[in-house]
Amino acid sequence: MTTDNKFGIVSLSTQEDKCVLAIPDENVGHVKCIHFNGGEKGTSDKEIVQIKCHDSALACIKLSQDGSVIATASTKGTLIRLFDTASAK
Repeated sequence: MTTDNKFGIVSLSTQEDKCVLAIPDENVGHVKCIHFNGGEKGTSDKEIVQIKCHDSALACIKLSQDGSVIATASTKGTLIRLFDTASAK
């Protein structure tokens, strides 16, 4: 489940051995990063990291090519913030 996402905000990063999906979280201004770490064929190991990014609604999210960093901006439009997708720092 996500918060109201009228702009269809989503970001996806794929590598041969892992995939990261970033979507708005249920809480306004938060992002949910889902790390899919390729398991055996037909299985999927995943880890979900929730990141508090902004106090207001998200306007844009973008993952780096390898999925290790996410950039976020809010509808307020005053800051772009960068976070490590594994540690939320």
